[in-house]
Amino acid sequence: MELKICQSCGMPLDDNNRGTEKQGAASEDYCLYCYKDGAFTQDFTMGQMIEFCARFTDQVNEAAGWNLTPEQYKAQMRGYFPQLKRWAAGDTRSLVERATALLAQCGEVTLASVDAEGFPRPVTLSKGHTSGCNEVWIDGSRFGQGRRLRAQPACGTLLHGLGRQRSSARHGRDRDRR
Repeated sequence: MELKICQSCGMPLDDNNRGTEKQGAASEDYCLYCYKDGAFTQDFTMGQMIEFCARFTDQVNEAAGWNLTPEQYKAQMRGYFPQLKRWAAGDTRSLVERATALLAQCGEVTLASVDAEGFPRPVTLSKGHTSGCNEVWIDGSRFGQGRRLRAQPACGTLLHGLGRQRSSARHGRDRDRR
């Protein structure tokens, strides 16, 4: 038997928790918390739905035998919610939400830097960790990529290495912090 899930919140569906259509018939696609009388019960964006569902991380962990943090559960939802019927029709996520979901699926990132002559120079790096889409931890030690990035003051990155932190600030001003 195929497991059916709510096409709005991802909750497993059974005969006891299905939403209702206008004529009162059980919905084939949505749970009773998301859908009633042929309409959605909340006027949420996909991001708002993810935040709302994250409140139930403890219940999800108990039912599935998982041990996710709310942040881990949100990341998981960002990965599969775009395929759910309610959200697939039109991706209503903000640019930051879409970038964060895409970044979570990547193993490598390409940093578009500028060389000394002002020409773009894409550098592919192994992604280590991300926090949203504004903070990406990378392994620049392979093939000397870290050295090349440090040499480009306009790249606007924060580089860690050898016990000190070096910030490559804009306009060529570098600051060392110990």
